[in-house]
Amino acid sequence: MRAGLVRAGVVYCDMQTADGGWTLVERSPRQQPIGRALFADVAVNPETPESSRFRIKQAAIELLVAQTTEMRIDCGGDDYLLTDSAAIFTGKDGPPQCFSEAVTYKEARLKGFALMNTALCTGILGEQDGGPGAWHIDEASQEECSLPPFPWDFMVPVTSPGADAFAVDAAVLDDLQDPPPIHDCHQGTAVRVVMLR
Repeated sequence: MRAGLVRAGVVYCDMQTADGGWTLVERSPRQQPIGRALFADVAVNPETPESSRFRIKQAAIELLVAQTTEMRIDCGGDDYLLTDSAAIFTGKDGPPQCFSEAVTYKEARLKGFALMNTALCTGILGEQDGGPGAWHIDEASQEECSLPPFPWDFMVPVTSPGADAFAVDAAVLDDLQDPPPIHDCHQGTAVRVVMLR
């Protein structure tokens, strides 16, 4: 990774993940998660992108979204989500009690299963927003967005019941070893990153 500048602050570039060219928007460790919706105007250590907890200013995110096409969320393993960069603002203009919205993913990989070009009901609000986990997917609760449950393995759960996959501030963690392993973002030392390209 390398540091760079945009008009609204310092950014960090990941040149390793998925052919590189990613700008880091957030780094949130499971042991001390940021716990806010991705659209929330909450900067965390915005001038020090190498910090263990980091989120750039919303003004910088808005600049990046205008110049990028993809958003990636992962925790450094095989599980990741890939969607349009503008999805980072999902739920921003909705009512405050709106927890979930359907998001279309170009790729969504979870514990060895892969979905392509699919809509998944995604929880937007983080623990500190009053939600069950910032940007999470609960396999069993897909009907909240009129979608069928258990999308990764037809009608079979891949994570623990009610697990809030992809959120490090999850209300319910995945601890299901079968199929192994525990979801990347719920490993004890997990650090979730959100990037735009």
